[in-house]
Amino acid sequence: MPSSVNKGDIRIWAGEFTDGDLTTAPFTVTRTGKLNATDADITGTINSKSGNIGGFVISDKSLVSESGSIIKFFNK
Repeated sequence: MPSSVNKGDIRIWAGEFTDGDLTTAPFTVTRTGKLNATDADITGTINSKSGNIGGFVISDKSLVSESGSIIKFFNK
């Protein structure tokens, strides 16, 4: 790999990257384990206490849709 490649925090990558910048590769994993994947099909259980998915905002106790509808979760 040429010394002019920008690795950023990337430790694992796959696919083509542009302008010598690994952070533009379609699949990357940082040294802290953050995964970025373009056009991914993921199967199995996904656990999250924050983020966004399918037009919903995830929090540790609810999902809020872009239209403002709220789905609340209660601990048993």
